[in-house]
Amino acid sequence: DVSVNVGSGDKSVISGSSRLGVFGKIEAPGNQSPQVSFDRVQLDSVSLHGEVGPVTVDGSLQFLHDDAVFGAGVNGTLQAKLPIATLAAGARFGSVNGYHYWAVAGSVYMQSGIQIGPVVINGFGGGVAYNMQIAKVDSAQISHPTPPGSILPEVDLTPREGDYVFTAQVFLALFRPQ
Repeated sequence: DVSVNVGSGDKSVISGSSRLGVFGKIEAPGNQSPQVSFDRVQLDSVSLHGEVGPVTVDGSLQFLHDDAVFGAGVNGTLQAKLPIATLAAGARFGSVNGYHYWAVAGSVYMQSGIQIGPVVINGFGGGVAYNMQIAKVDSAQISHPTPPGSILPEVDLTPREGDYVFTAQVFLALFRPQ
């Protein structure tokens, strides 16, 4: 694990971390001295957090290596909290079983929303995926939306050749005068 923090004051801080593996072999045949050989360096993840004034940004990349479901690929997320809205985006790219897949999604969420009659529109979002299928939908996440911290957190996508997925979301609230 490697971590770095840079900043001055309470509201201008940028920090990052990553997970890095160094692989090699040690062979100790019989009474001979051990022989060490280098194999590879493998990056597993990178994350970033930053605060500048009223804006907070969080992002991450996760690298997949021979994953049982996703094969080899990368999963990335980015979330920015502004005083008026939270913006979130995610993407997943990879290959498994001889084919490539990808998915991208994003959303905008506003706590105060935009009032149209008795309805308040708090945000919207959506995404698209290629060679992926919907494995599960978490209705609790959809009925109580929170800005996504990972790609389509309420929809569990898994690779499957030949499938396409399109999602769309609108976050609504009903306004009732007291």
